[in-house]
Amino acid sequence: MKSSNNAEVLSVQRNYFKSDFDIEVNSETFTLMVKVNGSSEYISKSLSERKVSNFKKESDKISWTYEEEGIDVLIENKGDHIDVSIKSTKDDENEFTWTKISGDEYILPIGQGKKIPSNDEVWKKYFTQIESIKGIEGLSMQFFGVNKKDYGLVYIIKNP
Repeated sequence: MKSSNNAEVLSVQRNYFKSDFDIEVNSETFTLMVKVNGSSEYISKSLSERKVSNFKKESDKISWTYEEEGIDVLIENKGDHIDVSIKSTKDDENEFTWTKISGDEYILPIGQGKKIPSNDEVWKKYFTQIESIKGIEGLSMQFFGVNKKDYGLVYIIKNP
């Protein structure tokens, strides 16, 4: 292929990324919603309410602290994706649960990778029997995906 054809292919691929979205956040429950084309969709559903401090909101980012858990949160609208940074402020090991998700099916890099329908009773039973999947230890690659009716979401776990 000539380089002009490659440029055309890349420009077509860029159209698959949404850049016209708004973010709505409830810092006390870590509920994260995206609004696209007049409809809203949860990125993370409500967790238990927590005490929030250092809340700051700018045009393209929102940050706050959960002091009792020793967690700093930063959410940034990067134009074609949302970057959620969760950082422990403790010197020793810390644990924090995020996110509560739902969708039509899940893509999990367990072993060679699994595509799991949300209504699959065998997988539901399996996940209720295990305590949890720890991102860095329990997944063969540091991401997971959720397919919704009209689109899919990919959550990438950064390992600093």
